[in-house]
Amino acid sequence: MVNAKEAGLVVALTLCATQSFTTAANLMAYATMAKQLGVTFIHVLEPRAIGHYAQQEVDLTPAQTALLDEFYLKLNYSGDYHGWPIVHYYGYHQRRMGCSGAADRFLYVDTDGDMHACPFCQKKSGSALSASFDDALQVVRQSGCHQFPASTM
Repeated sequence: MVNAKEAGLVVALTLCATQSFTTAANLMAYATMAKQLGVTFIHVLEPRAIGHYAQQEVDLTPAQTALLDEFYLKLNYSGDYHGWPIVHYYGYHQRRMGCSGAADRFLYVDTDGDMHACPFCQKKSGSALSASFDDALQVVRQSGCHQFPASTM
């Protein structure tokens, strides 16, 4: 991280906010550590039951998502936290406006060329490499994210 900062790069930390980690004390300890390290952004992700978490119950409780919302708002908008890392938390906006991807504002194409509504969606919606690209793009727009419906903005 020191080398990245010396090279003038923006440094960010990504936090997967698991059920066991998501407490007010842990979130603030993480933010304090990020500030001490000179990090610019904290990127908060919610766990999904894929990869390491496959076949596990990983969804956060409503109280935990409310806690993440409070953390996001406090660090980004309270004058007490001016100079602290900026918190980037997709879940805050997804719950209010739907998936901001889904070929509306962006589209995620994985290394196999498969199209997904966003980087967090595991539902393939077609191939960017096929002749039916426009059809696959329309499927992504209509179906949106598997976790959050397509944005109506």
